[in-house]
Amino acid sequence: MNSNQITETTPTVINGSSVETLLMTDSIYAIVIIIIMLIAGIVGGIAAYYLNDADDKSKRRSMTLGIVAAMIVPVFLNMISSHLLLDAQKEVDKLFVFLGFCVLAAVFSRNFLENIYNKVLQQVGSMGKQISNMEQAANEPDLPDEDIDMKLVEAKGLNENELTILRIISEGRYTYRSLSGLKKDTGLDRKTIDNCLNTLISKTMINSRVNNKNQLRYYLSSEGRKVLGELSTEQNESIQN
Repeated sequence: MNSNQITETTPTVINGSSVETLLMTDSIYAIVIIIIMLIAGIVGGIAAYYLNDADDKSKRRSMTLGIVAAMIVPVFLNMISSHLLLDAQKEVDKLFVFLGFCVLAAVFSRNFLENIYNKVLQQVGSMGKQISNMEQAANEPDLPDEDIDMKLVEAKGLNENELTILRIISEGRYTYRSLSGLKKDTGLDRKTIDNCLNTLISKTMINSRVNNKNQLRYYLSSEGRKVLGELSTEQNESIQN
């Protein structure tokens, strides 16, 4: 009977060939974590009150801020990609580590919350910039005609081969282009393409990245899209004049 009870209340997680025993079920573990955060928030808030040597009103405020800060700890752990909460369900010593972390956050609740707020703002700003770049990349840039006056091209610091590579990268169905693909589409030899790519990268008109197969790929940057658009506009204006 006892062995059956232990089997029911201590589930296991199979990971490959190894079996990891959990300390408690998910529902009980969630309750334990909430209790830990509440206790840590109260204890840390009281400690912060005595450290600041404030009045009774500040004591209640310190306890409130302490609880809030302790409740935010899981968010912080997720932001830094920590597995502490997962590990704490398998190792009891990690529960004490989590408790200490929550108390520490509660003691320095004001600074902790301000830092979390700043980190969230930075991440939101970074996500907004990435979305903007993705939207920009999804829109096909204006391209100059192939018979464009080379004086306009040279005024941008480009030669004919470099313009050809910019056009091929922007027109292709692949956003990220390989060296062999560029060689095939442009008809240029590898040495010429290498020289052009290095020049365009130095001028920030294209960027490079390594994909998940450790292969180097090239793609049009925002500066490159801007230059192509300007060339197209200038060509149209010269035709109209």
